[in-house]
Amino acid sequence: MQAENKVLEENMATEHEHKDFGFKQFGKLIKKSFFRIFIFSMIAGLVMGIVSIGVHFGTRNANASVSAIIDFSYRGIESGKDPNLIHNLDVNKVKSPSVVNSAIVKLNSQNVDIKLSKISDIINNIVIEGQIPRNIANAPENTTYFPSRYRVSIINLKDCGLNANTARLLLDTIIEEYEIYFNEEYRKTYRFESVFLNTVMQDSFTIKDSRYEFVEVYDLLNREIRNAVSLIDTITNEHQNTAFHSIKTGQTFQSVRDELIRERSSALTRIQINVSAYALSSNIPATIRYLEKNMADIQANLTRAEADHLGRLKLIEEYDLGTIIVADSQGGGTIGKGGPTEEYNRLFRSAEASLLEINQLTLSLELTDNMLQDFKAYETTNEADREIAKQAVEEEVKYLAEAILKQLELAGTIAEEYIETQVLRDAVRKALPTVYQAPMTDSARITLVISAIVVVLSALSAVAVTYAVMKKRGESLFD
Repeated sequence: MQAENKVLEENMATEHEHKDFGFKQFGKLIKKSFFRIFIFSMIAGLVMGIVSIGVHFGTRNANASVSAIIDFSYRGIESGKDPNLIHNLDVNKVKSPSVVNSAIVKLNSQNVDIKLSKISDIINNIVIEGQIPRNIANAPENTTYFPSRYRVSIINLKDCGLNANTARLLLDTIIEEYEIYFNEEYRKTYRFESVFLNTVMQDSFTIKDSRYEFVEVYDLLNREIRNAVSLIDTITNEHQNTAFHSIKTGQTFQSVRDELIRERSSALTRIQINVSAYALSSNIPATIRYLEKNMADIQANLTRAEADHLGRLKLIEEYDLGTIIVADSQGGGTIGKGGPTEEYNRLFRSAEASLLEINQLTLSLELTDNMLQDFKAYETTNEADREIAKQAVEEEVKYLAEAILKQLELAGTIAEEYIETQVLRDAVRKALPTVYQAPMTDSARITLVISAIVVVLSALSAVAVTYAVMKKRGESLFD
């Protein structure tokens, strides 16, 4: 009977606790469970932490990436052109197979293990993005902007077989190899060759023993000078710099050009005078026909040049300057209206060139006409004087051919030095250090959520254990 009463009391107490269990009792239970909650949570946290670290290291390179910023700084990048100002800049050359392969081979030679079999995966995971400043992003819709700053990234490092350190080294080396490629691609080598001038410079060459008439030699020399001057004008117009002073030669483009003009005004004029005055020719009637044909050709070229010049002037007059953006080396830019674009400047320079061509053709027409009249009016003179004139022309031709070749070589050396020291210096460079980014993967996110749930469950388990122990001891939360 006593035992039955005890069981009845226990059941009534349990029923009472279940019925009246509230926040106060729960607070007491938590307080009594504090140490056990701490221990259980620590154990669960440690276990899940180990699991999380394993998942992190196992998946951290799945979506990881490395990136760097490169800047282009040269005239023409603001229009999206390459340093030659002819073609658009192809920034995707950064990830060209030759550049990436060179970088991998270089690193492998330094005991950095990157598998060449992964080169396709690496190239496919290189992303190049132009960086557009905020003020440009808000520009009018019809505004065209060409970035001067690009972000180069290698993404999905796991697919590329790369860890963080190797990826950083590879991206740095790719940019270095691209800089080398860029400088080699756009460093022009100016070596001006002339078959005629080289023929004239041979010791055995004489006009009388060659297939050339004296008038033809004069025309060819005149053409060589004209071509040389035009070539120098093309170089200086292309780079808009005539004042560059070469350390190697001590000369400028302008000084070389002036020297060619001086030689045309002196040595070539002396040749023209002797050929005209003494009608130096093995067949005067044939030479007269040659000069008449030359005049007709020059006149046709002059008519064409005048029409081209007028057409260019009309294009300049009607050109719509529109809206332009001038980029800076930091990737920023300034928006403006009415400024001269590269295309407008090219039109203007071509108009200047066509005007110069008109002046040269007009002068050639006048000189050719004078020579023609001299040949038509020629009367036989002392043959000894003609021989002296022929010898003088032979010597002048040799001298002038050598002078032209010398000035062409100087122009080439100046051009190469200018491009190397001015155009390509810092034309492309890494602006910011390479950085590693490892966004949390889906696996890591799931593991983190599971870890939080496990810790919460462990805490609840601690509370449940405490409650069970209290019941076993007959302790009450209502005391």
